[in-house]
Amino acid sequence: MTSMKEITAKEQLSVTDIRYNNKVNLFTDIVSSTGITRNDLAVKNNISFMTAKNIVDELLGMDLIEEHLLNSPVGRKPTALQVSSRYGNVVCMNLSSVNEMHFIIYDLRGVRLASEVFSFKPHEKTINEKIGMMIEAIKTCLNNISTETIGITALVPGIYYEDQDILRFAVDRELDDLHIKTLLKEAFDIKNIQIVHDTLAFANSEYELDNIGYYSQFYLYCGEGVGGCFTNFDGTPVFGENLLAGEIGNIIHYRSSDNKPVRLETLLSIAEMRHRLPEKYHDTGFDEVLRLREKDPEVAEVVDEAFNAVSEMLYNVVWLFNPSKIVVDSYCKEYADLIVKSAEAFLKNHFDEESLHRTRILAAKGDEYHTMKWCMKYTRLCWIEQIISPGTELSMVPERKEGIS
Repeated sequence: MTSMKEITAKEQLSVTDIRYNNKVNLFTDIVSSTGITRNDLAVKNNISFMTAKNIVDELLGMDLIEEHLLNSPVGRKPTALQVSSRYGNVVCMNLSSVNEMHFIIYDLRGVRLASEVFSFKPHEKTINEKIGMMIEAIKTCLNNISTETIGITALVPGIYYEDQDILRFAVDRELDDLHIKTLLKEAFDIKNIQIVHDTLAFANSEYELDNIGYYSQFYLYCGEGVGGCFTNFDGTPVFGENLLAGEIGNIIHYRSSDNKPVRLETLLSIAEMRHRLPEKYHDTGFDEVLRLREKDPEVAEVVDEAFNAVSEMLYNVVWLFNPSKIVVDSYCKEYADLIVKSAEAFLKNHFDEESLHRTRILAAKGDEYHTMKWCMKYTRLCWIEQIISPGTELSMVPERKEGIS
């Protein structure tokens, strides 16, 4: 059954919009495949064979795709379509932590071609020196890859303002005022450079993993910093004024111990929690700290305060957004699992069976590699948009556009 939302969306699309969207969808299918026929493209996109043929002919005329004969034991040999052999690869950089940076180079189908992790001691080098080392390593890898780089994405732990090319509200203050896009443009001489808030990328990656149709999601990340992102039922993340939205870590919470206001990040961030632990535990792995909670009352006091605060906050999120699900994430999986357990118990205690609350609370399914793969697909889609219709603005969710059905 066609929903009212789908009908309304189709009514708003012009013939030009539909053809453009079909063109983007078909080219995306060709780019992400090892070879696909015109007939398969028509069936997959629910369009006529002639519509698919006309779009394919146009892409061939633009030298974006190539045809290759398929082996067939009988009859006429069919042809398969592939992206032009000169394209391409995508570079994904993770700058979420200034002490551990990571890059992955993918081909256009998401196969990893190269990767490297850079670990630094605190204050060992400047941020420009660290990124400079990554850039040189990426260049060395690209010299050994024959295809053209079609885009670069950098994940950053703060809000990026493109008009000024600066980061703000980063967990690590040394990232403030870093002109990351300028740095990458000068280093790689490439147009398609995307700078993405890491929390937004994590949230979008997690939303994409479920693939269960329309639903809403609130994503919470508790690591060295604390962040959040609400995603509408159509997969679109919510942005606020100056791109500030979902900044859960900055919400004020009143501590039960002294009734004084404190930012949630102070209570929930792993880095902040370490500072409040006895000094002998400052270098202990956080998964081990969580296990010590059962043995050491001082550890229990710090950790339990965090669980109480996050449970109350997620209870309020249910009333504020009533999301289909809440996803809790952390680089320490044990921490995310315990937050889920604590919050589930809190919500069960405060919502009766007759309430309209149906929110599920789950630990994140994905990991950094899922997020980097999402970045690859997003960057690839940006390139497709740019090459087919230069200047087109994208949403932050790589999704199929509404074509003809």
